[in-house]
Amino acid sequence: MQVIILAAGRGSRLGARAQPLPKCLTPLRGRAWLDWQLDALLAAGATTITLVSGHAAERIEPRAAITRIIHHAVWAETGPVASLYSALDPHDDDQELLVAYADCLWHPDWIVRLREAAAGIAMSSDLAWSLLWRERFVDPLADAESLRLRPLSIDERERWALREIGSRVRDASAIEGQFMGLVRICGSARKRLRERLQSMPDDARNKLDMTALLSLRIVSGEDIEVVSGVGAWIELDHASDLALYERMSADTAWLHDWRQPPRWPPGQMAQRAA
Repeated sequence: MQVIILAAGRGSRLGARAQPLPKCLTPLRGRAWLDWQLDALLAAGATTITLVSGHAAERIEPRAAITRIIHHAVWAETGPVASLYSALDPHDDDQELLVAYADCLWHPDWIVRLREAAAGIAMSSDLAWSLLWRERFVDPLADAESLRLRPLSIDERERWALREIGSRVRDASAIEGQFMGLVRICGSARKRLRERLQSMPDDARNKLDMTALLSLRIVSGEDIEVVSGVGAWIELDHASDLALYERMSADTAWLHDWRQPPRWPPGQMAQRAA
């Protein structure tokens, strides 16, 4: 499994303390955020790891787990999809790819389960997102985005595909999970995605974030499988997030502790009923 970590952004919402460092080097429980992430990726079977750098790239010291660092020089004017495109090589089209946001941490079981998905493109989704969002925000819906599903197959192991993602919402009924910064792409889907990005005008590609890209793939008829589970991941946007995680990670029963395995409900039908 090849991994591309998208780590070019400034992390400006973290406030002044984040400015000297890339966001991925933010300390959490005595370790750099990036080191927590690398542990999970290696435990889940990563064989090569590419990190796309941007802001304060010179502060990222080489790590044995990182195969190469690609500097995305125009990081300040572009979004995460442009960072991803800068690291895609047509010679790697036959390799399984995991795209990972640098501001998320996950237990490795999330990635292992994601790799078991049958579709060419698959993403992970937290069913307990509202618990984490209520801890992070006064109004959880102010930051949450839509995520709706459709059946992909209903058999001994239910499989669900993405129907909608990335829109602002007014109520939680439009949210059947939340994007976690992990997308796995393999088989012919990887080549199709690279060629689609290559064919885009630069300004269109540069504006895209990952959920907008996934929306485009839905419109083009691509099945995007959604692997749903509960907890065991976190996302870093604000300084208040960091304070929350430092405090909550001392509680061994915290559902979103990235060091503890996620829970896998028996099926999406049961999840929806709950």
